[in-house]
Amino acid sequence: ADNNDNDDGGDDLTESTTEGSSSSSSPSQSKRQHIQQKLHHHLSSEKMYVQGYDKDGRATFIFRPRCVKGHDKEWTLKEAVYTMERAIACSARRHRERAAASTNDDNDNNDDFPTINAVVDCAGFSAWKHSPPMEIGKEFMLALRNHYAGQVHKIFILDAPSSFAMLWNLVQPFLGSNTKAKITFVNGKKQRSKLVGQHYATEQASPWMLPGGKQPSTVDVSQYLRRTAFDRVFGE
Repeated sequence: ADNNDNDDGGDDLTESTTEGSSSSSSPSQSKRQHIQQKLHHHLSSEKMYVQGYDKDGRATFIFRPRCVKGHDKEWTLKEAVYTMERAIACSARRHRERAAASTNDDNDNNDDFPTINAVVDCAGFSAWKHSPPMEIGKEFMLALRNHYAGQVHKIFILDAPSSFAMLWNLVQPFLGSNTKAKITFVNGKKQRSKLVGQHYATEQASPWMLPGGKQPSTVDVSQYLRRTAFDRVFGE
C-alpha cells in the first residue's frame, strides 16, 4: 500500500515494532524507540488493532470509537496507517500460506492481492465525546480512499446509535462509491450472527463482534506491539 504521502514516518512505524532493542544510541535507533513509545502510548487505549481472520484469510482492522481519548491529528493518522499496514501484512502472509497449501487452480478463492476487512464497534459511541474534528475525519477518509480503498474487502459498522448519523453524514462524502458499497450496517445479535457470521467463524471473533466469539475482547498492547510479529494479528 502507498502510505508515503500520509506522514513522513511510515517506514519507521513498522520498523519500530519489529526490530529488537539495542544498546546502540544511534539517531536512527533512538528515533525508532521514540516512535515505538509514542505508538504504544496511543494504541494503549485499544481503539485500533488487528485481530482475527475471516473465512477466506483476510485480517481484521478493529476500530472502537468509544475508546478514543482526545484527538491528535498526527498520531490519529499514524495509528490508522500502522493498523492498516499491519492488517495488510497479516492478510498477505495468510494469502501466501493458503496459496502454497492449495492444490487447485483457484487458490481457495483467494483474491489476486491480499485484502482486509474492517469492523467498527459503535457500542457506547457518543457524537459529542468521540467524533474527531472535521479536519482529521476528512484526512482519514481521503487516506483510505486514495491509498487503501482497493485493499478493503468489507467494512462492518456494528450497533451504530442514532447520533452516529451526524458523523456519518459529515465524512461519507469523502468516500468513493466503491468503498461505500463495501459498508454493511449491523444492529443487534441476530444481525451479527447472520451478517458477520457469514464471513467469520467464532474462533476468529470476539463476543461483541459475533455471538459465541472466542477471541479476547481486550488487548495486551505490549504483547501486540513488542512480542508479536508485524505480520501476525493479536493473539496469533
